[in-house]
Amino acid sequence: MKRASEDVVDKVDGAKKPVFLTKEERQKLALQRRQEEVAQQKRRAELLLQANNGQDSKPHSSAERDRERDRDRDRDRDRDTERRNRDRDRDRDRDRERERERERERERDSERRNREKEREDEQRARDRARVEKLAEREREVELAAIKEQYLGSKKPKKRVIKPSEKFRFSFDWENTEDTSRDMNSLYQNPHEARLLFGRGFRAGMDRREQKNLLPRMRRRFVMRFARRKALRRLTRKLQPRRRRSRRLKSMIPLI
Repeated sequence: MKRASEDVVDKVDGAKKPVFLTKEERQKLALQRRQEEVAQQKRRAELLLQANNGQDSKPHSSAERDRERDRDRDRDRDRDTERRNRDRDRDRDRDRERERERERERERDSERRNREKEREDEQRARDRARVEKLAEREREVELAAIKEQYLGSKKPKKRVIKPSEKFRFSFDWENTEDTSRDMNSLYQNPHEARLLFGRGFRAGMDRREQKNLLPRMRRRFVMRFARRKALRRLTRKLQPRRRRSRRLKSMIPLI
């Protein structure tokens, strides 16, 4: 009794357990089901033909029916094989395309990571150079302070003028003794040559440098011209007032 009950339990457990089939086994089962369906359809069709034709229809021989059945089975098998091949080729092409897309994505990710790494390396190198420059500057300042503390700062020696040179008349003078710039406004505002109304160039100077200075000179000229124009307008407005004040002064009787 125990053995029989154990067999029953094993059968129930085996029926409950799922059975995993491979792809080839699933294809075989599908092909068998398809063949059975086709055979059943053919049998129904033959039965319908026999029923319709009745006794007038000529019965086919069993050999001919078998040949037709085999021919139909071969045709269905070929059709199923072609369908499976097409599905397999389609799946293979899809897998290849997915693999190519993944490869391209990996290449793009690697290029992006390389660019980010290069930028980070450049930024790190710039930061390192900046820190080194600041450290070098601080080191120089510190060394200068140490030298000044222990060695003392070098002060320019004061020139000692001899009595003979102090009272001797000298025809030479230094640039600091020149007072012509303070007395004459021409030295303070030197006139610049206007070559071709600001479009020419001076000989002996770099043309590129002159081109760079040309817009600045034009701006100065325009500002100076505008200033002079505004000054003229102001003087014209003030002239009638001055004349009127002079007339009033002349009309006041002298006390």
